[in-house]
Amino acid sequence: MFDSLVTMLSGDLDAIAADGPARAAQLAAAVLCGSMIGYDRARRSPAGVKTCVFVCLGATLYMHTGAVLVEGAGDPGRMAGQIATGIGFLGAGTILREGGGVHGLTTAATIWFLGAVGVLIGSGFPISAMLISAIAVVLLKTLTHFEGTILPDPRKREPKS
Repeated sequence: MFDSLVTMLSGDLDAIAADGPARAAQLAAAVLCGSMIGYDRARRSPAGVKTCVFVCLGATLYMHTGAVLVEGAGDPGRMAGQIATGIGFLGAGTILREGGGVHGLTTAATIWFLGAVGVLIGSGFPISAMLISAIAVVLLKTLTHFEGTILPDPRKREPKS
């Protein structure tokens, strides 16, 4: 039993030695991207920093695991597709219907977006993911301001007969 444990750990250590620094940088990028977006969302929605970090980090880890498992013999696109589907269900849980309105659509879209950011990072593009995350934060702030100042509040509209 001890020998099998040592064999398993030596395989993990070999993988860490080969790809460790790059993987660690990608995981750090996932935490950073999730934190940036989560900080913005924490003031407006139930999906705060922790949720956003774990969605992005989880998607990155799934892509890492998929890459290790297939090692050129599979299709990483299938892993990305499954991540998008799974995170879609998570996001759907944040959508609430109250009275005549619906709340949580931006939160659901943000969670789905973070899954895509995690996939991008796990696919080896952490710098692009960080740039896209920064753009997303700017868009969230800008569009929120735009909606609040220029567009009418849909909750204050008269109901259609």
